[in-house]
Amino acid sequence: MNARGEQHFLVRHQVILDVAHGLNSLRFSFYAPRSIQWKVFTRFPESGQIR
Repeated sequence: MNARGEQHFLVRHQVILDVAHGLNSLRFSFYAPRSIQWKVFTRFPESGQIR
């Protein structure tokens, strides 16, 4: 593999990692409030109904 091809491969790999990281953080920000709510509900069932 020549240097240029290697550079391209590294850049593409970095982009894939960035996209995966972005999706993970999106998923986390989407699910985190729900799981925190769920923990609150399971710890204090009288404070609200579980949906």
